[in-house]
Amino acid sequence: MAELHLVDLGRSAAALLELESLHPRLSAEDVARISATTDPHARRERQLSSIALRLVLARLAGDTRYDGKPVQRSTNGKPSIAAAPLSFSVSHSSGWALVAAVPHGDVLLGVDIQSVAPLAMPAERRLRVLAAGDHLAAGATRRSSTTDETASAIQAWVRIEAVAKASGLGLAHVLARLGVIAATASGPEAKAAAARFAELLSRLRVVDLDVEGATGSTCRAALAIGADLAVPTSSPGLLPTDLAGLYRFVAGGHAQS
Repeated sequence: MAELHLVDLGRSAAALLELESLHPRLSAEDVARISATTDPHARRERQLSSIALRLVLARLAGDTRYDGKPVQRSTNGKPSIAAAPLSFSVSHSSGWALVAAVPHGDVLLGVDIQSVAPLAMPAERRLRVLAAGDHLAAGATRRSSTTDETASAIQAWVRIEAVAKASGLGLAHVLARLGVIAATASGPEAKAAAARFAELLSRLRVVDLDVEGATGSTCRAALAIGADLAVPTSSPGLLPTDLAGLYRFVAGGHAQS
């Protein structure tokens, strides 16, 4: 079963920073990557979501074995910890973070959360995003439809991002395979790539996550997970926002609001 947690970065900031100062878990590489983020708001969100990820990994491991271990990234950005039998994914947007982790290495797992705001793209491409999102949700756990075009487009987009993260293929490749952007390959090469992608999708399920209540309907989120793995509830647990609650969480207690 996957660990799946929603993080209120604003309310939990003080507790996350205090716990990290008392029991450092970020790696030197984490700190360097955070420091390299030039926008102060984005840097703060990256720092807090990275700490939250480390707490989820510590909870999953039941000890400190992964504290300070560098997170490696593939050429397309898929994260891992060397020789660690676990897979994880993290996303953050507009004061919220979403963290997923499973106690199995090298599995299909990806999450994405985005604030509801107009997608900066031409109308024609937005329609292709909606179509791609509908394709990914076919036969999967799907939220009820909405007449809000912006919210629908964002829900479609987070499905695409979650699949890109789970697959490790990169967003551009997934967008091309879904017909959102033009594919660079053609002929037999394109057919082979399409077949490989179809096979990969057959091993994935896409779940729309219920985060609207917690975020005040400002965000949409999705999970892409291997079809052979148990799918957690579509309502992620809310990470505790106080220091004592975070201690209980890492020790294996239930997440509390």
